[in-house]
Amino acid sequence: MACQQVLARGFYALRDTWTPVWVGLLSFALAFTLNAALVHSSLQQGGLALAFSVSAWFNISLLALILRRRLKGLEGHALKQMFLWLLPATGLMAVGAWGCLSVLPEGGWFWRAMRVLLPALMGLCLYSLSLWRAPFPEKQTLLAKLRRR
Repeated sequence: MACQQVLARGFYALRDTWTPVWVGLLSFALAFTLNAALVHSSLQQGGLALAFSVSAWFNISLLALILRRRLKGLEGHALKQMFLWLLPATGLMAVGAWGCLSVLPEGGWFWRAMRVLLPALMGLCLYSLSLWRAPFPEKQTLLAKLRRR
């Protein structure tokens, strides 16, 4: 969902407000169609989530493709490099959070709170550690600002 907002703002910067609207309408039509088909399948509410996910990816892909053509590129190499760092980091975060959650007991309000907080903290730590050596300019900027404080 965040990518949709960023890509739409790219069109707004080009003074084109109609392209994100039309792509959004196409995405809505796709979501509506998939919802009708998947909610009444064996997936039930999972079909609803799948339909919205597919629709969001369609929206992102179409906006990125159109914007890339208009701008004659979107720094594809830098995006690929970032993706190659983020994908394993995200996988490690998910596995770590799930593993942490699987060993925590269920119970009263304390353990319910811990079942939210501890896996989130575990995921954050693993994600941060796995990206520590990533060559992202944004990371360098953040670290420089933290060092100044």
